[in-house]
Amino acid sequence: MNNLFLYIAVVLIWGSTFFGITFQLGVVDPLISLVYRFALAVLLLLAWCRYKNLSLRIERHHHPYLFYQGSCLFAINYWFVYLAEEHITSGIVAVMFTTIIFLNIINGRLLLKRPFELRVLIGAIVGFLGVALIYYPEIEQSQWSRSAIIGLLFGIGAPVVASLGNIAAARNGQQGLPVVQTNTWSMAYGTVLMLLAALVMGKPFTMEWTFPYLASMGFLVVFGTVIAFCCYLLLIQRIGPERAAYSALLIPLVALGLSTLFEGYQWTATAFLGVVMILGGNYFALKKT
Repeated sequence: MNNLFLYIAVVLIWGSTFFGITFQLGVVDPLISLVYRFALAVLLLLAWCRYKNLSLRIERHHHPYLFYQGSCLFAINYWFVYLAEEHITSGIVAVMFTTIIFLNIINGRLLLKRPFELRVLIGAIVGFLGVALIYYPEIEQSQWSRSAIIGLLFGIGAPVVASLGNIAAARNGQQGLPVVQTNTWSMAYGTVLMLLAALVMGKPFTMEWTFPYLASMGFLVVFGTVIAFCCYLLLIQRIGPERAAYSALLIPLVALGLSTLFEGYQWTATAFLGVVMILGGNYFALKKT
């Protein structure tokens, strides 16, 4: 698969998963839905590995990094996204997630010693101001309600955690670990972590036997988890976490389009300017001289 195909797949799938998550909210606790989602994804990956005769043996000293990747990328990050979408529209959560571009570049510099340029800082400032422009009217309209602030905190927290997972994935790729087996192990670790958290917190293991919940679960498992993550992590291995994050430029446009059509998101001049600033800041940060 070439890089263009991988980008298109990641953008279309992840751009629509933010809306798909909305069908997972309501009856089943978000943490339990994530346990179901990633447990099913792990089973699919195990079946694929068996079908392709892919060995799951990975040297012991790599497993702490696999656990780190799974905890950030397949557990805490997604839990924060689900919790954010309980309070704000899916399109805005997707827009907030674009900050992962700057976080990948900054963390890549701090943790992987990748080069860092001034334009990254400038782009990050412009991008974060764009997020503020989009979200501030909602907070103002809600009169700084607890729900709006919680949505903002979880919406920003998700890309922070996801970026740390991206850096772990980049490290694992640099060590030559294969994508599918790495995904399988790290996703299994993330699922176990969420399961333990659910048991400790006393979350009820309920199920919603409705078509919207089950259909969205199937889409999120097969496309949003297994296929999209394999494509994205393959991109990280090929071109690094900074350039793989280019996909985040277009994902929120897909998500906001769906949010406008199905969630009644109302565009304003301020929101439009905010989106332009975010995309412009991202492009400026990633643009080569």
